[in-house]
Amino acid sequence: MAGIEIRELETTANSNRVFGYDPNLGSSVAVNPTTPFPLSPNGNGLILANPSISETLNRFRSYFTNVAYTLNNKYIFSASGRIDQSNHFGVSSNQRAVPLWSAGLKWDLASEEFYKLDFLPTLRLKATYGYNGNIDKTVTAYTTANFTRNSQNGLPAANINNPPNPNLRWEKTGILNLGIEFGSKNGRLNGNLEYYSKKGIDLIGQSPLDPTSGQSSFRGNVANMKGSGVDLELHSINLDRKLRWESNLLFSYSRDEVTSYAISPTFASYMADASLTGSQSSFSPTPGKPLFGIYSKQWAGLDPATGNPMGYVQGVPSMNYSLLNSSSGQTVDSLVFHGRALPPVYGALRNSFSMKGFTISANITYRFGYYFKRRSIEYSNLFTTGRSHSDYALRWQKAGDQAFTSVPAFPADNNSARDNFYRNAEILVEKGDNIRLQDINLSYDLTNKQWTKLPFEKLSLFIYLNNGGLLWTANKQGIDPDYPDMKLSRSIAFGLRTTL
Repeated sequence: MAGIEIRELETTANSNRVFGYDPNLGSSVAVNPTTPFPLSPNGNGLILANPSISETLNRFRSYFTNVAYTLNNKYIFSASGRIDQSNHFGVSSNQRAVPLWSAGLKWDLASEEFYKLDFLPTLRLKATYGYNGNIDKTVTAYTTANFTRNSQNGLPAANINNPPNPNLRWEKTGILNLGIEFGSKNGRLNGNLEYYSKKGIDLIGQSPLDPTSGQSSFRGNVANMKGSGVDLELHSINLDRKLRWESNLLFSYSRDEVTSYAISPTFASYMADASLTGSQSSFSPTPGKPLFGIYSKQWAGLDPATGNPMGYVQGVPSMNYSLLNSSSGQTVDSLVFHGRALPPVYGALRNSFSMKGFTISANITYRFGYYFKRRSIEYSNLFTTGRSHSDYALRWQKAGDQAFTSVPAFPADNNSARDNFYRNAEILVEKGDNIRLQDINLSYDLTNKQWTKLPFEKLSLFIYLNNGGLLWTANKQGIDPDYPDMKLSRSIAFGLRTTL
């Protein structure tokens, strides 16, 4: 197969700001678009008319081909190649397009004459290697700007969105896959085992610029990464009599590592980690470390006399929160790296039992090898909003309490710097390992032998429970590490499935 794909996406938009709008009449007050309107209390002028017009144009062209050849129903060779082009590039001819390819082999080993393993009639080996590419539509090789008007004098102005980058290139990822497919006699056990290795080059990210250029940063090819992992799928029939018992096991192990990044991480950037912000948007890529990691400040315990939290400044216990929260008293090297914010080991085990039309299945998921930051009392919130945390009951109250609690004492006044240090201290970092009852499904087949007169090919009743809850978690507080700030809602569904 071979083909060409040509694609164009054009988006236009316009909007206007109106003043004194009357929703009943659909009218507004006329304004002078050239005379600044004075603002109170400083008297600065503002041009009231503020129309907005935008247009984007994305063009893509691809040439692609796929080839597959099978020999003696035992050896399968496949190859694919493509060339992708985009109007986001074009400064250098060798960067306007990216050649991508992949090749694979599959060998049905069980079909060979020398193969004698009767208990394993299915055994296939496979291997693939190739490259895929990606483009960030927010950047181009050319200078792009947003035309506007100066808010003070109304004169035309332009804000640079993207400085020129003649070296902009496509992101590329090289992927190696090795796999085994196997199946036992009578289909009692079959599965698939795969190993993969990835290497990402020319990854697009944010990078600083010389401030004298007029821009503080730009997006470009600034990073490289690598990763590898193993995926295992197993299906087994454990019992096949009046009672049928089947199991499905999913196991995955995945790890990633940043190999290079143009920006040196700062002390402040490490504190905005994924678990603290509740999203994966804040991270601090560090060569030799995973993309999403959990970092914290060293913990020196509670002061025996006051119950104040203590950290370390140059190796000495300190309650100087200005230094504990700033790069002047802390360095990147002084931070504690706990591990990954995303689990490298995860999977699920589903068991299904069937008998006389009844089927019940339960899915248990697991996630191991990662960390999260749990919440605790923040006295600044208590001072300003009156809202507290259950850790308030565990706070230090008298000398000696530091032997059994790590919750700071109630302060004499609002001290947000004190709270900030405690919130990012290593004492609040917990292991995220957990085992969860994901769902339970119970169904009854009404089209079995007892209900043969029903005019349906298949008719069944079911009850489905989702989010059954944690069965085990590594942290002693019983916090759900995947939903630390909320209780995951549990749902039950009843239904009827039918096929005419």
